[in-house]
Amino acid sequence: MAELKTETVVVSGTKKVQFSQPQSSVRLTKHQTAIVQLENQNEQQLTIKEQWENLKSSAKDTRRIKQINPYASYFPEFYKKELRNSFASFMVWTFVWLITLAVSAVAIYFIVKDSSCSNYVSLLLTPIIVLVSSLWIVNTNKFYCFRGESKNINFKDEKTLSINITKVYKRLKTGYINVNWMSITSYVVSLLVIFINFIVAYARTNVKFGTWNINNVSSNLRDEYIVYEIIFWVAVSSILLTLILQAVLLLTNYIRASRIENFYNFQIVSQEELDNIKKQKNRRDLIIFLCSIAFVGLIGYFIYRLAKRSRSTKVVVS
Repeated sequence: MAELKTETVVVSGTKKVQFSQPQSSVRLTKHQTAIVQLENQNEQQLTIKEQWENLKSSAKDTRRIKQINPYASYFPEFYKKELRNSFASFMVWTFVWLITLAVSAVAIYFIVKDSSCSNYVSLLLTPIIVLVSSLWIVNTNKFYCFRGESKNINFKDEKTLSINITKVYKRLKTGYINVNWMSITSYVVSLLVIFINFIVAYARTNVKFGTWNINNVSSNLRDEYIVYEIIFWVAVSSILLTLILQAVLLLTNYIRASRIENFYNFQIVSQEELDNIKKQKNRRDLIIFLCSIAFVGLIGYFIYRLAKRSRSTKVVVS
């Protein structure tokens, strides 16, 4: 048991002995220890508030002041990384969006210039432009939300809950559903493309299924046969690339979610809410999967019919 400390004081000419309570030992968390160390290092320097006041008085551009958070030094590591990730996503999708617009503009120019091609063909580029533009808008919004929050949030209190981190945490804990469904869709679509490619190649070049050999193809169909080979290897590459991306995304999602959980040490989103999000994503991704398979199958069927009709026409003419 800790001993009581005594101290003699003089009150109105009379000496009195007063007892002081023993100080109990308090264990600080790693985050609190880092804050104490940072404050101890700045004892002989200006405090954050004084630095902030000096900055405001000396700054000429008031707009710059609003972009500085005086508590930025207390940002935890996971928050800094998520902020950098949002900026990187914004830059990548901005680049993809600009490239898509540039390529689409060039394609539309040549389509319109080519008199043998209908101008309505350019409408086929509309879904791609809309999709890329939507993804760019979503990632731009995420970045500016993070940026706006980072100007005001104060992580000096260890349990400060970030709205944007909560959204990120929901996506990370349920994101494996989207990753797995999109991967399965890519696998099945790629296999369908390979299968349809073999069927069309057989219908056009009369080469047996699974025994492609350019030496067995007539000279007037060799260029077309090379196109079938390119389609085959593109589909195989798509399967391998999807496999790698699936592994990388699942691993990075797990690591990012673990960083957030290790900082807060409590569940920032209820399990019931996560379960509801998972159900919604499973239903939505199932519909996308079925529509994708039906669309690819329908396109493959029409291509096969056209290839078969073209072959029969050539036989009749010859």
